[in-house]
Amino acid sequence: MSSTNAFAPDFASRTPLRKAIATAIRRPEQTCMEALAPAATLSAPEDSAVAAMATQLAQTLRAQRNPGLVATLVQEFALSSAAGGALL
Repeated sequence: MSSTNAFAPDFASRTPLRKAIATAIRRPEQTCMEALAPAATLSAPEDSAVAAMATQLAQTLRAQRNPGLVATLVQEFALSSAAGGALL
C-alpha cells in the first residue's frame, strides 16, 4: 500500500491554507479566540450601519405582522380567564 492517499495527500503537498488548518486543528480555543477577535470587531461606522439595518428590519417585520386566528384569539383572551381556558 502506498504512503500517499487521494483523500489525504502528504502534508508537504498541501496548499498553505490546508497546512494552516491542519496545524490549527488541536489549538486551544482561548488561543483561537485571541487571534480571531480583532478581525470580528466592527469599527464605529460599521457598528452604526449594522444597528440601523437591524432596526429597519425589525420595524419592517413588525409593520407587516399578520397574526393568524389562534394568535389573535390568544391576544384577545387571557389564558387565565374562563374564556381563555375554553380556548384551550
